[in-house]
Amino acid sequence: MRKTRFLIPVFLLLFTAILPAQSIPTATLTGKVTSEGGAGLPGVTVTVESPNLQGKRDTSSGANGDYIFNLLPAGDYTVSFAL
Repeated sequence: MRKTRFLIPVFLLLFTAILPAQSIPTATLTGKVTSEGGAGLPGVTVTVESPNLQGKRDTSSGANGDYIFNLLPAGDYTVSFAL
């Protein structure tokens, strides 16, 4: 009986530690906007669209032309660029 009282909390602790691993899978999309000569282009508006998103997500490329989209749900995306 005493052993059972000890094991139940241990199993509950182990089970709750596993739960965060069952979260929704997401991805990160990164890239760099460059000119024909290979130089980074800052200030370019980058837009991603997908049926899995509610609407669109926009960001602007940084000083080196880099951009990043975090926490995207799994799926197919269309990426567009506008200057």
